[in-house]
Amino acid sequence: MGIELRNLGKTFHSDAIDVEALADISLTVGESQFVSIIGPSGCGKSTLLRILAGLLPPTKGTVEVDGVEVTEPLGNVGFVFQAPTLFKWRTILGNVMFPYEALAGRGEADGDKASYEQRARHMLEMAGIAEFADAHPKQLSGGMQQRAAICRALVHDPAILLMDEPFGALDEFTRERMNLELLRIWDDSRKTVVFVTHHIPEAVFLSDRVIVMSPRPGRVIGDVEVGFARPRQPALRDDISFLEKVIEIRKMIWFDAASME
Repeated sequence: MGIELRNLGKTFHSDAIDVEALADISLTVGESQFVSIIGPSGCGKSTLLRILAGLLPPTKGTVEVDGVEVTEPLGNVGFVFQAPTLFKWRTILGNVMFPYEALAGRGEADGDKASYEQRARHMLEMAGIAEFADAHPKQLSGGMQQRAAICRALVHDPAILLMDEPFGALDEFTRERMNLELLRIWDDSRKTVVFVTHHIPEAVFLSDRVIVMSPRPGRVIGDVEVGFARPRQPALRDDISFLEKVIEIRKMIWFDAASME
C-alpha cells in the first residue's frame, strides 16, 4: 500500500505554550518502497510516524493510505518501537502471537490461531531465533529481542511497517547485523516501510529513498534517491559512492541548521 501526506502539520497545545512539531509536510511513499526519515532530535520524526499509523491526529492536512484518509488507528500497520517492548511474562512465541489475540478479540483476525502460529514460527525461523520460541525475553540479548519485536509487527501480514529507531539502543556491530536481518525479512515480504533513524549510514544502507527533515518545526528539506542495487551487501558501506551519498545527506542537515542560526 502507498502512503500520501498532503500539507501535514501538527501543533501540540497546552496551557503554558503551543509547540509546532510539524509544518507543511507533503510526501508520497510508493507501495513496497523502503523509505527512511532522518533529521535532528526533536524535529518531529516520531510524531510523524504516529500520525501515519493513525495513533495521533494531525492539526492540519491529511494522510491517505491506499487512497483512503487515515482517521483512526490502522489495522494493516505493524509498528516497531526503539525498545522491544516485549511482555516479560510471555514466551517469545507468545509475544509474537499477541497481535492475533488482539485482532481475534475484536473479531478482525484473518485466519485461525493455528495458521497464525504457523506464520509466527516461520517468522522466528526467518529471523534466526526459532530455537528461542519457548524462552522468555530476559533470556535473549537486546538484538534478539528486537528481532522478536519485528516478527510480532509482521505476523499479521500488515501492508505497512513503521519503525521508530528500532536499533538506536544497540551497539554498532549488533546494529549492522540487524540491518542485514531487516533487509532479509523485507526482501521476503516487500512491505511498504517507513523507518525513522538518526543514523545516516543506516538510512542510506537500508533505503530506496531518504527523507531529510529540518529542526522543529519539522519540514521536508530533502528527498534523496539512494539508487544502489538490491540485495545490499555489507561491502557497500565501504564503497566510495555510498560514502558520497552519506556526505550529501549530512550536508543537507548541517546547511539547514547553519542557515537557521
